[in-house]
Amino acid sequence: MQLSGYFLISTVALTALATLTLCLAIVSDTWELIEFDRDRVEQVTRAHNDTHTLLWLFGGLAARVTVTRPAPHAAVPVHRHVMEVTRLRRRREVTSTDAVTDAPPASVSNVFLLPMRGGLWTLCVNLDEDQRRNLQSLGFTEANCIHYMSADVVRVEDGRADWQHRMQNLSISCALVCLIILGSSALVGLLGVVKHQISAVLITGVMYLLAATFAMFSLVIMHFKRQSKKGCGLPEVVRYVAPEYYTARVFSNGWSLEVGWLGVVLCVLTSGLWFLLSKIMRYNPLVSLISS
Repeated sequence: MQLSGYFLISTVALTALATLTLCLAIVSDTWELIEFDRDRVEQVTRAHNDTHTLLWLFGGLAARVTVTRPAPHAAVPVHRHVMEVTRLRRRREVTSTDAVTDAPPASVSNVFLLPMRGGLWTLCVNLDEDQRRNLQSLGFTEANCIHYMSADVVRVEDGRADWQHRMQNLSISCALVCLIILGSSALVGLLGVVKHQISAVLITGVMYLLAATFAMFSLVIMHFKRQSKKGCGLPEVVRYVAPEYYTARVFSNGWSLEVGWLGVVLCVLTSGLWFLLSKIMRYNPLVSLISS
């Protein structure tokens, strides 16, 4: 086997690696990690000491905040008139008025501050199965994952949150285009190698360059979306986090984001190899014999 044959094998191997890497990054759900700063949470709780009670769970990994809200209306005195007729010498009527306070009870609710992991498609609670069962026993009744494309995602009437939602949809669109291009380029590249179609090999190089471009768009959008999250209530997390604790969230990159950037680099290298392969196939007919 000549050098051109080894180059063909290297191109196909790098193509498979780049495709699998980028697909893994897109379909996984660990693009970003959301945790809570313990000092900041305790600081907020102390500021609401009369209404918030903090309980750390799982060694500080999560927390439950019991919020006691006062009754929506102040207590209204209700006067009960009791007429007592006494048999005194002057036979007078005495009216006794008792002021009774009928106050509605205060409302008590639990707020769970949970570590979460998010991807392009979902936002999930980042706890294992046993910990999630313990949460349910403590009163956590929400779903473990929120799908961004679901119709029942809680919406917030806030311009910034709406911008966040649009950016999420744009990132998903770029990722879908990237997956479509990767699937199409695999078929075109296979046809070009087997049938010795140089134009198909060139198109494969262009398609992998396009896949890297759309993947980069998705990664950059997710980066700026994450940078602007802190301090605002988002549609996907408003059901989990009380407004007082928005600033206690800490956002960090997950392994999927790093794998995504690696996939972008591999796709660019793969594109270059396909361009070089088209040049080799133009002047070396042995490549067609090796591919067959």
